[in-house]
Amino acid sequence: MASLKIIIVDDNLHFRNALRSFLENEFRFDVIDEASSGDDFMLLDTIESADLIFMDLFMPGTNGKDATIKILSRMPHLKFIAVTMHADLAYTRQLMSAGFRGAIAKPRLFADLPAAIEAVRNNLNYFPMLSNGNQIKV
Repeated sequence: MASLKIIIVDDNLHFRNALRSFLENEFRFDVIDEASSGDDFMLLDTIESADLIFMDLFMPGTNGKDATIKILSRMPHLKFIAVTMHADLAYTRQLMSAGFRGAIAKPRLFADLPAAIEAVRNNLNYFPMLSNGNQIKV
């Protein structure tokens, strides 16, 4: 995979460090920034240059879903993948409506990352929790 510029948004520092290390060492991607909340994310000056944003959904202050909706209203070209503990169909539909291009359950994060990144890079959505498959043309 060619290099990507990535932002990681999660309130857990250890999780951000592990994801950063995996993305940089396994894929040679460039993690250009991090934030620990939706509010901090929306203040970053690197947002517009990101190719992909991994967004935790439940954080203090502005949650990941609301931060994503706000940023996409100004920068609709951005691609977001939700990092979540929820995998039910109703919640997945909410994420799709909010503009997320994919979702990965935290327990399966490192196993699902390659497929999620490849799908989103190719303008497909990645929601493995859907019964009709995990890649949906947009």
